[in-house]
Amino acid sequence: MRFFGKFVRGKGFAALFALFSMFSVCYVSERMGRLLECFFSCSCKWWIFAVLFVFMGYMFLYINSKKEKKKTRNLYEFCSVFLCFLLYLVMLLWVYDLADWLFQIDKDSFYMIPVICAVLITGYGFCHAKKLYVKEYDIPLEHFQKEKRIVLLSDIHVGTFVDVRQLRKIISTVNEIQADMVFIAGDLFDVEAFAYCKKEEIAAELQNCPLREMFMRFWEIMIQSLKQEK
Repeated sequence: MRFFGKFVRGKGFAALFALFSMFSVCYVSERMGRLLECFFSCSCKWWIFAVLFVFMGYMFLYINSKKEKKKTRNLYEFCSVFLCFLLYLVMLLWVYDLADWLFQIDKDSFYMIPVICAVLITGYGFCHAKKLYVKEYDIPLEHFQKEKRIVLLSDIHVGTFVDVRQLRKIISTVNEIQADMVFIAGDLFDVEAFAYCKKEEIAAELQNCPLREMFMRFWEIMIQSLKQEK
């Protein structure tokens, strides 16, 4: 696991990701060009390639841009969703090309099927991420003399896609459970968004949540760190 973590954060993975991105841009441009030619009878491959190349270039260059600007963040969030769509599209195009090779479909207009499926999957994923689901498990613990209700939270990533409204919804859901103990496994904040997220509003939400003592101690530590970052 340590090797994998170092590899993902290293230059080797970045180079592989860049190569895969360029391959995906060329692959999608060629397939979508064939699809559009069925409807408009004109070659659009290079136009699609140019648009996707600019899009991917912006995603890479965003790391060094001014993230504190709201317009830049909004555009980045849109690009992130569109990037998810492209990833799904590439995988679905692979599946379609495999089916085409096996069953000799040989109709470029059918490339519309992977496009529609990628749109539906991306839309479902975006809506599903906003919903909260409570899963209950019965775990026997010998050192507990009586039954306790414990809540475990992890990977909330407040700052980019999880805003103050979503955080308020999470806190409300946890309070409704009336747990004896609440644990946060980690990644409460989005590291990339911590420098420009709405710290004052987040601190106000954390201070106002009527949670149990163990949870409040954790929130007090986080509130102090938030105020120090101002």
